[in-house]
Amino acid sequence: MVFNVGKIILVMIIFSGCNIVAGIEFKQTHGKAINGDVRSQLRLAQFYDKGMFIEKHEEAAEYWYWVAANNGNETATSILCNSFDICKNTTTKES
Repeated sequence: MVFNVGKIILVMIIFSGCNIVAGIEFKQTHGKAINGDVRSQLRLAQFYDKGMFIEKHEEAAEYWYWVAANNGNETATSILCNSFDICKNTTTKES
């Protein structure tokens, strides 16, 4: 079997570039979410929920959905109710 080293290196560079872009996207969204941007809070929850740009983490997803819902995001409220079975008042998070 003959390998084209140039193509292999190019593919490696492309994939590592994707990881860099993913890392930047996650960090930017995380920073905005922490600073109160409700859309970023929802996106961050979705990243954790789906395992996008970061390892899937249900507890973190639930937390960020809760934060977004508490800040008035109706999509987050709906997801909490339907996916996490939390249809109560979002202003007090129960442990």
